[in-house]
Amino acid sequence: MAWGAERFGCESVVYMHEPVSPGRQSAVEKYGAHVVRVPGNYDDSVRAVAEAAESEGWIVVSDTAGSGTETAPRLVMAGYTLMSSEAIEQWPHDSPPTHVFLQGGVGGMAAAVCVDLWGRFAAARPRFVTVEPEPAACLLESVAAGRRIDVDIRTESVMAGLSCGEVSTLAWPVIEEGVDDLLSIDDRPIGPLMERLERESSIEAGESAVAGLAGVVDTMEDPRRAAGLGLTSRSRILVFGTEGATDPVIHRRLIDDVRSHRTRSGASR
Repeated sequence: MAWGAERFGCESVVYMHEPVSPGRQSAVEKYGAHVVRVPGNYDDSVRAVAEAAESEGWIVVSDTAGSGTETAPRLVMAGYTLMSSEAIEQWPHDSPPTHVFLQGGVGGMAAAVCVDLWGRFAAARPRFVTVEPEPAACLLESVAAGRRIDVDIRTESVMAGLSCGEVSTLAWPVIEEGVDDLLSIDDRPIGPLMERLERESSIEAGESAVAGLAGVVDTMEDPRRAAGLGLTSRSRILVFGTEGATDPVIHRRLIDDVRSHRTRSGASR
């Protein structure tokens, strides 16, 4: 958003909750944005910017929708379908994906990709699985309750971009009807997967980027759970890496920690 505002000569104000890392703040300020820090969690910052925008006459650009704030989130969700469109255009036509693992968050990205692929494949659509951090599993809790449930986030996940406690009103109908399975994971697999992607494939994947892949790996390590999701050695799985190193310092620390642990473990043997 800050990049776009700078590009078009607009002023931008970005609201961030307190736990957001200084590196992410600096990345936004690099494009001329003014950052306002808000006590609490992500959802507190969403409410704060909505109140400020109403009093100041600002336009809110957000990927989460609430009462009266659906225009920008709808456009953001449409933008997410660029990922799924490009993926399917490159996918072999005679063997489409059987499963799609999607990051959770407020549900916008997951819902957008679900709608796109549901429309493309109709009854032959893949099985949709969302993956969320355990402290912020608002999609899972909402589907379990049969209505939108707000999760009060007390512990921030390393998957900062997915640490959201309130489901987007635009995403909810799709999540409720279109998602087949919902998973929540802890932070343990994140660093190792980031390190593996960099080491084996030279892929710079951020913390939130690997959540879907972490859900796949975690599921395949449990035969009963894999069977429940219909995953076999013949499954064709689509995952999306949705960010790079949004904070290079945290990104490098997580990867280096994995390598240091591996070195110490090797030495102890």
